[in-house]
Amino acid sequence: MLAYRTHSTFAPVKRIKSIDQVSNMTRALFFNQYFNREPVIMPCLIDHWPALGKWSPEYFKAEFGDEEVFVSNHDAGKESFMESFLKNEILEMTLGEYVDAMTTMPSSRALREEFEIFKMIPALYEDVCYFSPFSNREMATTDDFYKALWFGPAKYVTGMHA
Repeated sequence: MLAYRTHSTFAPVKRIKSIDQVSNMTRALFFNQYFNREPVIMPCLIDHWPALGKWSPEYFKAEFGDEEVFVSNHDAGKESFMESFLKNEILEMTLGEYVDAMTTMPSSRALREEFEIFKMIPALYEDVCYFSPFSNREMATTDDFYKALWFGPAKYVTGMHA
């Protein structure tokens, strides 16, 4: 049994169940066995996505630098996301301008999910293979399919997601 010391006493530490690793995850297996039930590790699941070899700040600037994007301000160390959201501190700029400014602007500025960059730059879908194996072109491009891309500077911090 593992234990840790707290105020001169030892308290038992609850053992955590081992987490399954599934190398060849399928959509059906994921939704039938793991979704909303159990954590699972899916090693190498997205190794085939072109984004892994292509995406970088330089790539985004070169390929999509003229696209208009919305950059929000959220400092997770100082305020909740709701407080930041209500302040509505949004910068509109091109993706190229954002890439150029990433090293000089506050680390609290980022392209966040709520601005739907996949709608602004649909070509990005192909680089994530339409989120395979969980989706396909028809599913991924519908409005009700959740998809998000966050793009921010080094040391950007976001709140916990559940």
